[in-house]
Amino acid sequence: MKKTLDSIRVLEVSHAIAGPTAAQVLADYGAEVIKIERPGQGDIFRNVPGMGPTMFLAVNRGKRSLALDLKTKEGLSLFYELVKKSDIVIENLGPGVAEELGVSYSKTRKANPRAIYCKIESFGSGPYEKSPAFDPILQAAVGIMSTTGFPPDKYARAGVSIVDMSTGLQAASGILSLLFRRVKTRRGGELRISLYDAASYFMSYWIAMYDLMGRDTSPLGSGHIFGSPYNLFKTKDGYVYVSIASDSHWTAFCNSLNFTALLEKKNYQRALDRVRLKTELEQQVAQLLAELETAVVELKLRDSGVPFGVFNTVASLLKDAHFLGRGILKTFNLEGKEFRTTVNPTLIDGNRPFAAGNPPALGQDSDEILRSILGLRKTKLVELRKKGIVA
Repeated sequence: MKKTLDSIRVLEVSHAIAGPTAAQVLADYGAEVIKIERPGQGDIFRNVPGMGPTMFLAVNRGKRSLALDLKTKEGLSLFYELVKKSDIVIENLGPGVAEELGVSYSKTRKANPRAIYCKIESFGSGPYEKSPAFDPILQAAVGIMSTTGFPPDKYARAGVSIVDMSTGLQAASGILSLLFRRVKTRRGGELRISLYDAASYFMSYWIAMYDLMGRDTSPLGSGHIFGSPYNLFKTKDGYVYVSIASDSHWTAFCNSLNFTALLEKKNYQRALDRVRLKTELEQQVAQLLAELETAVVELKLRDSGVPFGVFNTVASLLKDAHFLGRGILKTFNLEGKEFRTTVNPTLIDGNRPFAAGNPPALGQDSDEILRSILGLRKTKLVELRKKGIVA
C-alpha cells in the first residue's frame, strides 16, 4: 500500500508519551520521523522503573533516532539545517525548555516558512503555565478523576495514559489539517495544544450536566448513571459488562437469558424507572448472572442485539479470537527479543497503515541522517562525535 504521508519528513523533539504519539500516528501514515534525542540519555521513557522500555516501545515504532545536543551552538545549527528540509516539527518539552534551547516557532518559521510547528504544552498559558504535568495530574486537575473510582470518594486514575495519548491524537489531527491548508496556501503554521485542554475535552457533557441539572460529578465505579443494568457483573467463572440503555435492550436481555421474572416486573419496564431503581435492580441481575458461566452468557447475548462484552485482562485479550482477527496486534523486535503491541486503529482502503520498523536504539541513525540529508562528510561526523554534539 502506498502510504498517504510518504513524502513528509517530521522532526520530533519530544519525549514521554504525548509528542511521540503524535509523531507515531504520522509515521504510521508513512511520514519519515526523525526523533531528536539527548546524547547519552535520550527519551526519558527509554527505561522507566517498574516498566522498563515498554512505554517507549509502544509509541516509537519505525522512527529514526538522531542523538544531537541542542544545547550547543553547532548542534542547534544542525537542527535548523534539518528544519529547512523538513515539513513538520513536533515539540513536547517541559515548560520553557524549548525557548531556552532556541527551538521555537518563530525561528522555525524563519528557517522554513512552509514548516508546520506543533507545540504540546503541559497546562498552557495561565496561572499554572510553569508547572510540569503528568497524565494522572491532569486527570485530577480537570475532574476526570472525580468520575472514576467508587462512591462516595474512592477516586482512582484511569489505568492507561488517556490524557497523554489523546493529546497526541488531537495534535496529529491538527497537524493533518494544517498540511491540507498548506496544499492550498503553500504556507506552514503553528499548532499549540496543551495536555490540560485535551483532558478538559473529556469533561464536556459533565460540565453541561452541571449547568443544566445542577449536579456535580461523583465516582461511577464500573457503571454509569444513565442506564440500568449498566455495569460490570461477576459470572460463575469471570465477568461480563452489560449496558442496557433502552427498553428494547432490556427486553432482549431478559428474553435471551430467560430472566422472565425480571421482565414481568412493572417497576422495571421503563428505562427511567430502571435508572431510579438502579441499585436494587443491579443487585438482582448480579445474583442471576453469578449462577451462569461466562461462555453461556456470551453465547446467548452475542447475536441478541444487547450491548455487552466479556471482561478481559491482557492475558485473556491475547487469546480473544476477535482481537486477534482484527490485525491490530503486530510483532516487533527489541535486541533479539520479540514483543507484540497494538498499532494504528484506522483502515484506509481496507488496509491498516502502520510503521513496521522496530523502535530505534538511541542515536542509531545519527550518521546516516546527517550524511544523507545534510551531506556531511565522514570527517565532519567524526569531529561532531568527538565534541559530543552527535552520538
